[in-house]
Amino acid sequence: MAGPLMAGLSTAHAQLPADDPFASLLTRRAPSAVQLSTGEPQLFETTEGAETFLFQAQGNTALIRYLCDDNHSHTLECSLLDGERGEEVHLLTAKRSPRGDVTYKDSEGVTVLRVTANGGATLFQPDHKTLSPHYDSFSNGKAVLPVVGVSVSLQAPPANRAMVEERMRRASELLQQRYGFFIPFVAPGRSNHDNAVLADTVLTTAKALDVVASDSLGAKVLRERLDMVEIVRGNQAEIALKGRTLLVVYDPHGDIEGRPSSLMIARFLEVNL
Repeated sequence: MAGPLMAGLSTAHAQLPADDPFASLLTRRAPSAVQLSTGEPQLFETTEGAETFLFQAQGNTALIRYLCDDNHSHTLECSLLDGERGEEVHLLTAKRSPRGDVTYKDSEGVTVLRVTANGGATLFQPDHKTLSPHYDSFSNGKAVLPVVGVSVSLQAPPANRAMVEERMRRASELLQQRYGFFIPFVAPGRSNHDNAVLADTVLTTAKALDVVASDSLGAKVLRERLDMVEIVRGNQAEIALKGRTLLVVYDPHGDIEGRPSSLMIARFLEVNL
């Protein structure tokens, strides 16, 4: 993985397809700038400059990641990452309306981003501390503009076993500091070939526990009913309870789809604890 997230400039010359929902947004907002390829990740910000995120369209799906900056420095995941790179990468599904607008929804069917046929874009950012999204309303969105000329990546950075173990230790420590309970993270085995997805699984699991614990009842339930998080390899992303242990299964070959999302884990805990 090359360099820091924001490092480097690029001038990609591939013309956007006519039906690409971001084509007019990118070209109209930056008429003298470069033509950006639809398959490449892009950096965007709200017009107020309050939110910055990476977005990559992939046919009928897309990836989005909010960056760790002054707006998100308080979140557990940014604390866990020491402010580097960005937060969890979320997988979105695209749907085009009859009039040509495209909406991108998360796994719960909540609208995260809308792109109009004439190139305008609106972000509906989730609350970091709720399991009941209240942002799926076109009245509370923020207009979005592209930041051109910056080379970015959504690829998970390389990780070694020492980094994974430090992240697990730090996750338990941060949760204890915030909520007063200690839940150790363990990941049996010492393979050197799957640490990127494993490290990301630690991140999404810790974030899910943080979201659940942010409610006083949720914190009480976690304190009383959960003793450990065990993260193991498997053929697909899964979650289960084994006694008082939360079992999180990841597929080391699955990239973003190889680990459960924080929302998936939080919902599971809400229903099963």
